[in-house]
Amino acid sequence: ETRKRSSSSSSSSLTLLENQPGWGPKSVQNMLSAIERARNPPLWRFINALGLKHLGLSNSKLIADNFGESFARWWSATKEAAMSNDRKQSKGYNKLINIHGIGPRKIDALLEWVLVNQDSCEELAKAVGIFHDTVDDDDHHHDHH
Repeated sequence: ETRKRSSSSSSSSLTLLENQPGWGPKSVQNMLSAIERARNPPLWRFINALGLKHLGLSNSKLIADNFGESFARWWSATKEAAMSNDRKQSKGYNKLINIHGIGPRKIDALLEWVLVNQDSCEELAKAVGIFHDTVDDDDHHHDHH
């Protein structure tokens, strides 16, 4: 089965994504059309769109709820856990494992995926405009009159 390279893809990071394990042109197309439909998607939709085998819609929603729908919070915990030498001891892992209804197998699958696809995931988050939903958004509340 030969994979056609789409030269039309304007963004190099997404072309790169096509060659990642677990991503074919179809996943990338699906992601692109999802991105076009939904700028600033809710976090659960973003996680769900990553298409991880073990994480379905309900898991994506549990994770998103747990991190207050903040990509920045979810990503820092997940990335920290994934990069950690002693995964089970990391703060990020503990945040993930404490989500009711999500077991170690699912978390490990997520973290393995993140190790491989970290850059692509960040590119996608930037592409849909959720990468900078910074943890402290207090700026909006300071009205000095």
